[in-house]
Amino acid sequence: MKRIIGPVALSIAAMFALVGFGCGGGGGGGDTPPVTPPSQSLQGTYSLVGFDLDYSNGTTINENSPVITSWSGTMKIGTDTISQSFVINNTPFAATGTATITWTTAGVAGIAHITDQTGTHDVAFTISGNNLTTYSGVMDSGTPGITVEEYDHWNKISDSLSPEREGSVTEKSDEQAFTGKHWIAELFVP
Repeated sequence: MKRIIGPVALSIAAMFALVGFGCGGGGGGGDTPPVTPPSQSLQGTYSLVGFDLDYSNGTTINENSPVITSWSGTMKIGTDTISQSFVINNTPFAATGTATITWTTAGVAGIAHITDQTGTHDVAFTISGNNLTTYSGVMDSGTPGITVEEYDHWNKISDSLSPEREGSVTEKSDEQAFTGKHWIAELFVP
């Protein structure tokens, strides 16, 4: 598969990540704000724990695929804002925007209506406890006649939006992130 760098739409599906688990304790001085443990609220900080890219030609890419050499992501959902940052195969990308949530099943499923620098995007999601899954819908894959659907899996690590505890299974990049990207699938052509 060829790797391309293209725009990625901000989404609750790509909705926020940085692979890390657990919650840190309260701050013991310095400028670090105290950590608020996760609750059932949608607002907070999420760590990317996995993803699935399902192409209409039968190709599937996930975090365990050989074409994925490194990955991490963080998503932060505020009362009316959303931001996400990813590093996939050492390529960083990020998006920030406003978000309005419409619940289709109260406390279980909904749609995030996101507006960012590239326009307006609707991202479906489901949440169960601290586990959030975002869904891209059917998108053009960049290859004529082939579509892709992306599922991003997140774990809520805090109710706060501060960078209190960020861990990763991958190395981080100091390079400037590409902005306006929304989906991991936009980095790959099947």
